[in-house]
Amino acid sequence: MKKSTGKEAALFDRAVNQFEDGHFSRSLKTTLSILKKKPKHAEAIALEGLNLCKLNNYHDALLRCQLAIGLNAKSRFCWQALAITYRDRKDYHSSLNAYKNAIRISPKNEGLLYDAAYLQFHLRLYGPLVQSWQTLVNLDSENLEYRLCLTLSYYLSGSYERCLSYCTDLLTFPKLGSNASSRLACFIPNLALKLDLHFEDSFRIFQEYSSFILNDWLRYEQLANLYFRFQKYDEALHLYGKLIAKYKDRNDFLWRYLKSLHELIISKGLPKQVLYNKFRCLLDLLPNAMNIKIIILEFLVIANLDYDFFLQHLLIYSKNKGIPSAILLLKSLIRGNLLLAHKIKDFLIFELQNTNRDNPTACLWNFYYLSCLTYFTFDYASSLHWIDQAISNLPTLPDLYLLKGKILSRLGEWSEAIRTLTFCCDLDRGDRALASRLAKTYFYIDENQLAYQSLSKFCKDRFGGVPIYLAETECIWFLIEDGESLLRQQSYGLALKRFHQLYNIFKEWTSISFHYHTYCAENAQFMQYLEMDEWTKTLWDSPAYLRTALGATVIYLKLHESPYFKYGENATAVYSMNENERLQFDKDQNQSMTKLHLQEESRIKKIKLDEDEDPFVIDPDLLGMELLETKDPLQEAMKFLYPVRLDSLKGWGYLKVLASVIYKSKGLHLKTQNILDNL
Repeated sequence: MKKSTGKEAALFDRAVNQFEDGHFSRSLKTTLSILKKKPKHAEAIALEGLNLCKLNNYHDALLRCQLAIGLNAKSRFCWQALAITYRDRKDYHSSLNAYKNAIRISPKNEGLLYDAAYLQFHLRLYGPLVQSWQTLVNLDSENLEYRLCLTLSYYLSGSYERCLSYCTDLLTFPKLGSNASSRLACFIPNLALKLDLHFEDSFRIFQEYSSFILNDWLRYEQLANLYFRFQKYDEALHLYGKLIAKYKDRNDFLWRYLKSLHELIISKGLPKQVLYNKFRCLLDLLPNAMNIKIIILEFLVIANLDYDFFLQHLLIYSKNKGIPSAILLLKSLIRGNLLLAHKIKDFLIFELQNTNRDNPTACLWNFYYLSCLTYFTFDYASSLHWIDQAISNLPTLPDLYLLKGKILSRLGEWSEAIRTLTFCCDLDRGDRALASRLAKTYFYIDENQLAYQSLSKFCKDRFGGVPIYLAETECIWFLIEDGESLLRQQSYGLALKRFHQLYNIFKEWTSISFHYHTYCAENAQFMQYLEMDEWTKTLWDSPAYLRTALGATVIYLKLHESPYFKYGENATAVYSMNENERLQFDKDQNQSMTKLHLQEESRIKKIKLDEDEDPFVIDPDLLGMELLETKDPLQEAMKFLYPVRLDSLKGWGYLKVLASVIYKSKGLHLKTQNILDNL
């Protein structure tokens, strides 16, 4: 930060130093002493805003920084303070605009350019991103981080040739460490793929820079991937065989090994029995690797090859070893292939009738597998029959009652499902997964308090109870089920509270990439950054977030249509009241909620905290009533819809229709048409 000069320099410098040392309360106190004498000191007001921001008072911080800009719009310090405040509020677009204004005043300030570049990274503004890092490299060509970031930004912007050129230059850069050089050399083959080079050129580039790769196994992996990409399966097969022996849990290596073997046998015209013999050798080599058995079966099913022997081997092994999860790992395969489901069923029934009569354990797992199989194929009546048979063999195993509870829920027998799952939880009181299934079932029948009670033993007490603790721990399934249940019960304030908690969690997860830029750049972990970037792209299109957006959009659209909607189940009665009656109703409702809030505060004050625990956070809008009082419901709904790529989203037609109505009401006709075209 730039320190001031003049009469108040000593106090201002002290305030700046205190801020930079993290003593925000002290810095704020010092800043206020300056403002007593000079209440229109723009930089001091901006510094006050910064301290308020770091003390989590974002609203007042923003007001103070905006006031400072109004007093001195030519101050780089004031614009930077505003940019930092917006950034901490996660309003990255506004933050970037503030940084641009600061850079116009101080175009060679590396700190401003650096911060703006990371915002461009996060917002995926790759064209301006390249310009920012190029400017920084021009200012300090010896800075390794600048050069690494420029290299990555070229890749992100699609300038693969420039990226390759910078990668090769960096490998000879003296400040680049051996580990970073190795990672960069492993990244270069991806550039060859993007440039659509022929095998000879790609292989030449690999040979030229493979010496920088420190680990032989990494070198084998890059070379195997190169051979596999260009369908040179003979060479790839040998290398993937080595890698599987070293890394038994790498399913990607195994899949490519199987694919290479299959393609090689086809190309050489060899009988399929050679392929099966090779697969059997693989099972003999790694007899206890369940992932290999699953992947082999999956490959054979997808390739439409004979898989009977391997299916029987997998089922017999998993039952003999007591691995009930094996059938669960086949769920997606079973649902996509009825022939596979019939073969599994025929084999299990044959085992029951012929070989397992004197072996109760084998009978138990046969019954369990049959129940899972029929559950996966939506035959719930048969599934219930088989699980009852399993329970009669071993009536103390929680997993059996868990499956039975799921089946009964699917059949709509809620009372029996609750009874079964309650007994299941009693068998193992320390199993959170069992309690979660019971809670989820309670949510299905809108018994929220019983759901909270079933989970309370696994939660720390907080202001607001179980829901607040699970929101703090980012328990997504709970917030979704609770929010949707509250929506069905017309408790719209609490439902919105849950949906906003979910939105904030997803927003926080997305911001992980913001904090990950520096780490990736400094360590040349480009592949890890790209994987993380792809994850954040798809995060907002996940079913969990789409359910969140749908719930919030429904409420806000209804609020826009009728101001009485916020009253929930009392909406009709309130609509028929006169103005005085309505005012009295609002007053009584506010008093009731204030009373509940005070009771919760009183309860929480009696709880003794551990020494390492933070003080309880008191939520002033515990019931979400302030969320219902929004002046622009459609704008709030758009906040939920904005991150979703509706124009390319498959399915979710109802959400798209609601979104098109909202965007049309806001005058965004082009966006509305793009959504409707994708219906």
